Amino acid sequence: MQAGKRRLKIEKLIEKKYGSKGNKHPACLDILGKICSDIYFEYYNDSKEDTHEAKKNEALAGMFKSCTVTDTDEWAEFYKKNGYVTINSPLLGELIVIARNKSIKEKNKTKLKDIVVYLEEELTVLKDLDREQLIQLHEGKRIFEGELQP
Repeated sequence: MQAGKRRLKIEKLIEKKYGSKGNKHPACLDILGKICSDIYFEYYNDSKEDTHEAKKNEALAGMFKSCTVTDTDEWAEFYKKNGYVTINSPLLGELIVIARNKSIKEKNKTKLKDIVVYLEEELTVLKDLDREQLIQLHEGKRIFEGELQP
């Protein structure tokens, strides 16, 4: 199934189960988290559509496109060019950054302020952890601003 059709099918399923017609705030946003909700309202408020239903549909489509985890081609290109990529992690409920190395992290320190940055070499430590271990490790990394030792 093409990504666009799959996304539309997912949107319809979520909206059918969690949304309600006429609401500016689709209930599905509650399960997707604050980042997705903020993105939805940006799209909604910027929409040039005339009706609420059309604005809501445009905002949901934009939000799902922005929050999708299937944008790997774009991520790969950005990573190749800039040496880091910012990813919304539904598991952690926030943005994280993966940087190629320490010099890229330091070079972009101001831009990446307040976001937990994982170096490429640290990712090997994460691969065999379960959900709870990942969350705990992430919180420790944030609090101590440290690096994971492979």
